[in-house]
Amino acid sequence: MTKKKNKKEQGEPKPKRPVYLDQYGNPIPFLNQKEKDKPQKQEYKFGIFSLLGFVAAIILLASLTPFYSVLMLVTPTSIQEKILWPLHRNVTLYAQSTKFDKPVKVPIPEPGTLPVLGFDTGICFSFYSTQSAPDQKYIDAERLTGAVHGKNIAEIIAIGTQGKYEYHLKSITYSETIDNDGRIMSVICQKLGRAYAPTPKNIRALYIRPLEPFVAEKAIWNSTKHLYDDYSSPLEPEKTQIP
Repeated sequence: MTKKKNKKEQGEPKPKRPVYLDQYGNPIPFLNQKEKDKPQKQEYKFGIFSLLGFVAAIILLASLTPFYSVLMLVTPTSIQEKILWPLHRNVTLYAQSTKFDKPVKVPIPEPGTLPVLGFDTGICFSFYSTQSAPDQKYIDAERLTGAVHGKNIAEIIAIGTQGKYEYHLKSITYSETIDNDGRIMSVICQKLGRAYAPTPKNIRALYIRPLEPFVAEKAIWNSTKHLYDDYSSPLEPEKTQIP
C-alpha cells in the first residue's frame, strides 16, 4: 500500500516534447512562453523615403538657420576645396602685391596647367581701392568705373593644352569684398565668357599686357562650373552689376 501511495504522490512522469530536426539534423529549439510574451524589437530600415527626408532636413537647416555658415567656418579650407573640386576651383597666381606695368607670361603652378570648368573661368585681380575710396597706388577710380561697365584693364590671352588657339579673356565682372582684416577690396575678373563654345579643358599658357599700370594685391585663377544655365550670365558686360 505504501509503495502504491508513494507512486501516486510522485505523480505520473511528464510526456517528453517531440523533437524536430532542421535540414542539417540539428534539433530546433522551442520558444517558451516567457520568450513569446517579450515585446519583439522592430528593426529600422533606411530606404529611399528616409534618404529624401534626410536631404530635405539638411536643405531646411542650411536655408533657414546659420548651419551652412557655421559648417563652413569649422571645416578646414583643404576639405572645402576637395568637396567643391568638381564645381569650383581657385589657383593662386600671385599671392603678394604685384605691379603689372609691362607684358608678362604668368608662371603657372604645378601641374603646369590651369583648370577650365566652363565659361565662368578666368583671372581675378584684387585691389585695396574701391569706387567709394579709390587709391591711385593700386588702380584709379576711372578704371574701376570702367570695369563696372565691362571695360578691360588688360589684354589677357590664354592658350589651351590642345593646339595653339588663343582665347582672349574679355568678359569683365566687378565686385567688392572684405578681407580677413575687415578691409574693403575691389575684385576685377576677366573671364572667357560666352565668346567661345566649347571652352578648352585646360590652359597651358597665360599672358597679361596691362593697358595701364596697376598694382594687384593678389591674382587668382578662378573657374566655376554652372550646372544650370539660363543664358543670363553676369559675364555679359551689359548685365554686369555691383553686388
